Amino acid sequence: MSLIFATQLGAIATTVLAVGAIITTVFAVLAFRKQAREVRAIERQVTDQQELSRQQATQLRIQADQYNLQRDGALPMRR
Repeated sequence: MSLIFATQLGAIATTVLAVGAIITTVFAVLAFRKQAREVRAIERQVTDQQELSRQQATQLRIQADQYNLQRDGALPMRR
């Protein structure tokens, strides 16, 4: 194998590896962006669920207070 052929083969292999690295980088960036969107969506869901839980806790406290008042006779029972 001549030195020129070996040099050209090395250059071709390096080029192929560089193109592969670029393609891999593109896919990595696309995957990262998609994952970031999914994380933001999950964060919004968690925030919404926390707010719903706070509202439900407030409602349960109110209902518990009403129950206690009814049980103690301070409020008439509804039928």
